[in-house]
Amino acid sequence: MEMSVDYDLDDRHLPSSQVEKIPFLHDHRGEEIFSPSSLRANFIPVGARTLDLDESKKSKYSGMFQETPLFSPVFQHLPSVKAEALAGASKEKQELRRKLVRGSNILIVQGGYSGKRFIYERLKELGVIVTILDGPDSYWKQTVDEGLIHQFVEIDFTEYDSIVERSLDLLLELDTVFDGVTSYFENAVPLAAKLATALGVQTNPVEACEKARSKSLTREVMRDYGLPVPKFYKIMNKEELSKACDAVGFPAVLKVSCIGLPR
Repeated sequence: MEMSVDYDLDDRHLPSSQVEKIPFLHDHRGEEIFSPSSLRANFIPVGARTLDLDESKKSKYSGMFQETPLFSPVFQHLPSVKAEALAGASKEKQELRRKLVRGSNILIVQGGYSGKRFIYERLKELGVIVTILDGPDSYWKQTVDEGLIHQFVEIDFTEYDSIVERSLDLLLELDTVFDGVTSYFENAVPLAAKLATALGVQTNPVEACEKARSKSLTREVMRDYGLPVPKFYKIMNKEELSKACDAVGFPAVLKVSCIGLPR
């Protein structure tokens, strides 16, 4: 087993110009890319925004969880534990936190690259039951047979506009009530927040996740709330470059707005 290669279809020994890259939502002409590829099936395109469910679909999923009791150790015991008993760095408090988390069910949306294996090994030691939702060629699929994670849910990310609904359909087939939802791939953070919200799991607000992943939106929020923020100007085309220079001045830094894009 080659630990250094996560995807057999990504020939990393080839020249960089020939290696398939994680797909972008749009090409340089602004046209959407629909060509099928291994990485398109396995990654959410950079810059893609997962669409919200319409009202009929929201009621379809929310109704399935309203009558489901949360029997996991985390939700069963946490309300009875005082906050001060958990906060702090003492050995006793650490042991209590680990006791509470043991047996909890965690959903991870896109498990990251194989170098994060040590995280899952530690989670297993702590008794956390891990389910990973990821693409068909994910490194983590094989770790179910190894006993490292509990479940692997395969999903094709190609049709990203329906990813929320398709993910929920797959998750509802599982006999699992999740205590938490997170991600180890930053493009999937908004999707993880949307799934957590639909599943009734406490999470960061979806809007906050979307704004935090955009440098321009983050600066706008900081400015609107009176927080210190450097001068900035959002450039949508080359004609706006001179306006940005006048507004920001020099020295200046030019960066892409979306996190994860190359500089």
